[in-house]
Amino acid sequence: MRELTGFKLVRVSPKKAWAEPAKAGKRLGMTAGFGVQKPVIPLFAAVDATPDETLATYPDGSAAVALRRTDDGWSLFVGPPGLTSELLRLAAGKAGVHLFTEADCNVYANGPYVVLHASRDGPVQFDSGHPGRIADLLSGEQLGQGPKITLPMRLGETRVLVASESD
Repeated sequence: MRELTGFKLVRVSPKKAWAEPAKAGKRLGMTAGFGVQKPVIPLFAAVDATPDETLATYPDGSAAVALRRTDDGWSLFVGPPGLTSELLRLAAGKAGVHLFTEADCNVYANGPYVVLHASRDGPVQFDSGHPGRIADLLSGEQLGQGPKITLPMRLGETRVLVASESD
């Protein structure tokens, strides 16, 4: 497991496999705990993670989530079951992946076409990643100039967008 994660992992036995954000995790945008409210066997912690590398801890204080810069890039260890969208966005950002939105919504992208499906009511800031027109593909409505626009969306609503690059 050390070869895969870059961390020295040990078995731990906290009363629940729940992770709460640590100071380093909060600095990187983690706001909510995650996992399960019961024991999980086996469960592992990153015993050699420094405080700056420890993004979340189990109830016993051991490192449940850890992030380390290596010669090959970033290594992220996540011990508890389940991943939050915050943690997935953090990992994607560290890997250099373009995020079309920071909002919790489903995103499907292929070339200039992007589909957004809202998981809640409220505005969604969309980032095409480049300057240019952004339009609703189905209606043809011009929504604005990119790279960033804000779209009002309702729970369950789906928008199909096309983003053209400026010449």
